[in-house]
This record gives sequence, structure tokens and C-alpha cells, in this order.
Amino acid sequence: STWDNVPEWEDNETYTSPDLTSIVQEIIDRGDWASESLVIMITGGTGDLRRAESFDGSGGPGPVLNITYTVPPSTHDFGDAPDTGTGTGVGNYQTKTNDNGPSHEVTNTLFIGSLAPDLELNGNQNTAANGDDITGTADENAQQFLSFSPGDIPEVRITATNLTGSSATLAAWLDLNINGVFDNANERVTVTVPNGSNQTEFTLIFPEAVPSGLPPVTYMRLRLSTDSAALNSTGEADDGEVEDHRVFINGSITDDVQKCY
Repeated sequence: STWDNVPEWEDNETYTSPDLTSIVQEIIDRGDWASESLVIMITGGTGDLRRAESFDGSGGPGPVLNITYTVPPSTHDFGDAPDTGTGTGVGNYQTKTNDNGPSHEVTNTLFIGSLAPDLELNGNQNTAANGDDITGTADENAQQFLSFSPGDIPEVRITATNLTGSSATLAAWLDLNINGVFDNANERVTVTVPNGSNQTEFTLIFPEAVPSGLPPVTYMRLRLSTDSAALNSTGEADDGEVEDHRVFINGSITDDVQKCY
């Protein structure tokens, strides 16, 4: 940011810089940003020298930089599959906003499970894919232990509510090649959720069997929306909900199909 026409600085005076909102936003949108992380602002100049030094780093009086940053209230739901950096890879999915992670404008008429989603500012990613539940309301009330074995055709039962007045689509992805990409061609299954569905159970059968030789953990993503944008595993949708779940491979299935409530 450029700060032009700066007057001569005097002790105990206040000077207002240009709006730094976009710079601060870029910093906190980074994948490695966390609450209480430090921000360091460095100023430089041309012509007559003006220097801003940290108050804590100087023995004498120094300028104090005050940043007022208002976080707007969120109206969206996000996923929570692990997102360790930009792009995709083993154990690294597109979940956070700066990685084009999925988000849905929240309503109380279209949701997965028995609870409408809570509101979030970003994807609360972690390796257990339960960051949404441990932050705010535990609204991802699908079964937390999903397990399939090599050779199985993965099948899940999902409960969904649609009282929007329009038909919605429930899409599910299961990353079976463990590359961090929820692929539309080979890893997605969809089912129509008609208007009037109220805690209705739907069965989804994935298109391919679980291969052998996989690592013990992968992830599943669910998206429910009337917006066709949610037929992709990333990006924003006008309504509905997204849920991410950790899935165990090479385990034993204790029921005919895995049920998400």
C-alpha cells in the first residue's frame, strides 16, 4: 500500500494510513494463519526519511500502529477435511476459502442430518474432519465411524431435509485413490432429494469398489443444495450444507451399509 502526502511527524500525534483492510485480509486468508498469530507491519519511504519502529523494540518513544479490524458475520457453512496448503495431495483437500473450499449459504429448510448447519467464517479443517463439530454446534451428526474393506462397493445412508419448495441434489464423494481430489468422474454419486423431504433417508452407492493396498484413512464429502454448483466438490453454493467425514479403510463393516443420521 502506498501512503502519499504524509505530513512531518511529531511526537504524540496521530497519523492515519491508507485503508489496509485488503492487506490484513490477505494475511488471515493464508492456510497457516491461526488465531493470535502476529502481524508485523513495515513502513519505508523515499525523499525525507520517516521511520516507524516497534514501540516494544525501541528504548525511546516510538509510533504505535493500531489496527481496527471488523469481522463481518458469516452466513455460510464450510467443510472440515484436512487442508494443509494450497492445492491438493495426500491428506490435503480443498477446504478453506483461500483454496476454493466448498461453502453454502445457510438456511433452516435444507440440510443434512437432523440439525441445520451452524455459521462459520472458514473451513475448520483438521485430520479428524471434525473441526466443524468442535467449533460451534455439533451439527455434523452423521455417524463418525465409517469403515470399508477392499472389494466393497461403498454404500451409505444419508438423512436429509428439503423444505425449500424446489428439488435438491445430494452429492457424495469418496476419495478412493487418496490423492486429495474428490473426482466427479469416478468418485461421486448423486441422488435427488425432493421438496417435502423431512428427515428422509437416502441411499448412495459409490461407482467403484474399494481397491486393495490403500492407506488406512481417506475422506468423504457430502453436499446438499438446490444449486447445481454443489455438484462439484469445491466452490460456493447458494443454499444447503457441506459435510466432510473421515473414512477408515481395511476395517470391518458391522452393518450392511454405513448409515449417516
